[in-house]
Amino acid sequence: MKKKIISLLFSTMTLTGCATYDPETNSYSDPLSGFNNAMFNFNYHVLDPYLLRPVAVAWKDYVPSPIRSGISGVSSNLTEPASAVNSLLQGNVHQMGVHLARFMLNTVFGFGGLLDVASMADPQLQKGNRETFGTVLGHYDVPYGPYVVLPFYGQATLRQDGGTLVDYAYPPLHWLSWEASIARWAFDGIESRAVAIEYEDLLNSSADPYNFMRNAYFQSNDFLASGGQVDEKKQLQRQEAISSYLDDIDAQ
Repeated sequence: MKKKIISLLFSTMTLTGCATYDPETNSYSDPLSGFNNAMFNFNYHVLDPYLLRPVAVAWKDYVPSPIRSGISGVSSNLTEPASAVNSLLQGNVHQMGVHLARFMLNTVFGFGGLLDVASMADPQLQKGNRETFGTVLGHYDVPYGPYVVLPFYGQATLRQDGGTLVDYAYPPLHWLSWEASIARWAFDGIESRAVAIEYEDLLNSSADPYNFMRNAYFQSNDFLASGGQVDEKKQLQRQEAISSYLDDIDAQ
């Protein structure tokens, strides 16, 4: 009942152009594929090689690892209270406690997250996945809404990126000035791109980099929304589609 109520509240997100799951192809539809492909090509062939990648390489090669780790730690620590609330909204009280404990220990004893004291103090307090409000919506089967690729920004859906904006209503993210929020977003983006350097061959060797990234986006968010479990509903849809396809072959 709870899932039905929350899904109903956000039913307006199922707009024309929404990305809907197709069990036969084991992928999501892409009504805006023409625009998305054009934006992806701009980001992939122009923006990344001439701007983002050089910055990421310089960041990785010339900024000492302790400084990179410290900045990432502070940024991540700011999201722990939001992750705690979002874990509670999914009914995961234990994970809420983990996020709160991490925030308190790293804020007080880890100089605001420069050091991951929580992980050192207790193996059960290791850093986990960030829980966003978009993940909460996915947990309650709210559809993604329109899928779009934007210049400079990348992949986005109404559920995931709109949900992330909700996280900024929680302190301490709510207390950041817009300048600080932009700086944090920029540092997170540079660090993410620096980490992705070692996986470039995987993308570059793909026959279709656009579909590779799009499928990875949905699979990753589906995995997080299911709490790291196999989505039984989608698995059943796949099995039914395969069975129907085999029945059609037998009938011929």
